[in-house]
Amino acid sequence: MVNEAILDGMWSPVTDEFGLIKASPESVADALVRWHDSLSFHYRRKIVPSVEEALRGLAPLSFGLWRKAFVATRSAWTAFFQSGAIGSDAFPVMSYLAGVMDTLAMRVVSGRDATMWDVYAPRSLGGDPLRYRRSLCAALDGDRWAFNNRGDVYAFETVARYRRRRIRDRFTPSMLREYLLHYDALDVFSPDFFVATSAQPAILLERVGVEAAGEGLSYDAARALR
Repeated sequence: MVNEAILDGMWSPVTDEFGLIKASPESVADALVRWHDSLSFHYRRKIVPSVEEALRGLAPLSFGLWRKAFVATRSAWTAFFQSGAIGSDAFPVMSYLAGVMDTLAMRVVSGRDATMWDVYAPRSLGGDPLRYRRSLCAALDGDRWAFNNRGDVYAFETVARYRRRRIRDRFTPSMLREYLLHYDALDVFSPDFFVATSAQPAILLERVGVEAAGEGLSYDAARALR
């Protein structure tokens, strides 16, 4: 199953970090296109009937983030992936769209060197001027682990764990999963969380006029950069 492949890292680095936004794939893709049209960035749109085809369609990967995929989930949220050679870099898009769409969005990171969770929101839903509502991060910074904790704590958090002696243990993948289950029951680590079918297809956007066909990296080549 493609979702098990996501969990096993087959689509890493793209799936090591991804966005979630509380809206339909069509409305999220439309909002991004309107935003980028105003910046004179234009896209070709492709409808794809599977998660696997959406992720495969992001290759070749690059640092330009030329392609974007919007995938439905077994929730009211849409998953967002980009064709980044070192990851999906979800913050700019999720933060901006949370504001213009007046909804909640997230960045979810679960890799070997970092566990991160950002919640973005407009002011009306508790966001700050940069649309941060909550941010937790335990990540390898050079040769040392660092922990960051920003925003108002949710009632379901166990803050005592943020004082653990070993920094990398202050926010772990299991804690991330636990928190997301409290938050709209988002089980992103479930094998059937991501959904795309012919009746509920994924949307793939490719920016026009910036990259010749074949340039960039395969998934294997991008993983070799780490």
